[in-house]
Amino acid sequence: MFLAVKIAISYPNSLYFRSDSITARFGNKSAYPFDESEIVNVPSRSTTIVFKIALCLSGQMRTFLTCLPSLEKYLITPLQPDIFIHTWAQVGQSVRDKSGPDKDLITLDELSSYYDPIKAVVEEYSTDFTEKLFNVEVPELLKEAEPLSYKGAIPMYYKIAMCNSLKQEHEAEMESKYDYVIRLRPDLQINEPIPRRIFDEPNVLWYGDQHFNDEKKVSDKFAIGTSEAIDTY
Repeated sequence: MFLAVKIAISYPNSLYFRSDSITARFGNKSAYPFDESEIVNVPSRSTTIVFKIALCLSGQMRTFLTCLPSLEKYLITPLQPDIFIHTWAQVGQSVRDKSGPDKDLITLDELSSYYDPIKAVVEEYSTDFTEKLFNVEVPELLKEAEPLSYKGAIPMYYKIAMCNSLKQEHEAEMESKYDYVIRLRPDLQINEPIPRRIFDEPNVLWYGDQHFNDEKKVSDKFAIGTSEAIDTY
């Protein structure tokens, strides 16, 4: 069962990929709006968190410095997740949004200073990856259907999978699984608190459903679910 939730997210300096309110939906029907009483309270660092949560950040870092304060406010401070990062040394730039990158290159030491991750990997990027990475090639039908967007598909999904692998490695080391995992691109802002109800429904995969038909796919930019759900995602 998949239940979509709209959570206000945006690119820096842009109204693209943004909703005006938080609304949960089942299929195509509005199920219920969230009210203020359902927002996760922001605890102090000394407060005990009920759930063990992982935050997986993957893909190009792009405008990550601009977005980091919103992650601190709505994800890192209230939820205190273990952070995992799998990215490219080349910070990159969106072909759609055109927001300039916050810097040209990123190092592992810099990532550690910004996010204090449990595990992080920085790899060199090649433009060849837009066509083929390892034994995976972009289908010709996808190139015809999405002549601009297809170029980021293989690198993006590769990074999602590899970042999740870092999370799985740590789970094996801990001999336990995370209760919930958040998958997010580092160049997106979280503009509202995460509704508490999300953490009360473990059999549901929550995802940002802006700007596409959610009958056919789920967001590759933002998702929240149990560790097992994100492994499948």
